[in-house]
Parts: sequence; structure tokens; C-alpha cells
Amino acid sequence: MSLIFCIECGAKVSEYAKNCPNCGYPINKFRTNNQGITYEVTKKNNAVWIIAGYLAPLLAVFLHPIFTLVGIFIGAINIVKGSSLHGSLQIIESIFFGIIGAFINLFLFIL
Repeated sequence: MSLIFCIECGAKVSEYAKNCPNCGYPINKFRTNNQGITYEVTKKNNAVWIIAGYLAPLLAVFLHPIFTLVGIFIGAINIVKGSSLHGSLQIIESIFFGIIGAFINLFLFIL
């Protein structure tokens, strides 16, 4: 186990710690290399989940309102994966387009 320095307060912290015990700053996204340089670890790109989250509600309008639930589920996945803005927008978009899709399908059923 090696110690790294907190970016916020400079305290020594375990590399496995989630937060600095001194100031509470999130540590798990920072690493220090063998030259003592601390860098931010970037997350994997969740582009596939993000794109799918925006496409599913559109399918709710054109195909079937059940895709509303798919869009909400994918939005929740994106929130858990750290893309909270995309996930929240996808959930809102899913509900909005799901209602529109339900009305379109109801209108087509009546005709």
C-alpha cells in the first residue's frame, strides 16, 4: 500500500481511500506515478450508453411506448456510471416522449 498526497490539502492518504480523512476531498480519482506526479484518472467513455439513452425515447414515439421504460432504465444506468446530467435528461426525455408516443398510438388505435 502506498501513500499519495491529497490534491486539496496535501495530507498523506492511502491510494485506496475514497476521500481524504483530513478534508474529505475525493481521492479515488487521483493517482501518483513513480516520479511523484499526481494526475487525475479519467473514466471510460460511456458513449454507447449515452447515445442509447437518447435514442430509446425516440423509439417510444415511433414504435411503442414500452421504450419509455428502456429510456428510463438507461438514464438510471448513466446516472450510476457518473453521467448524471445525461442520465437525468434521458429520464425526462423518456417520460416526455413516452407520453407523446402513448397519445399517438391511442389516436391511431381509435382511427
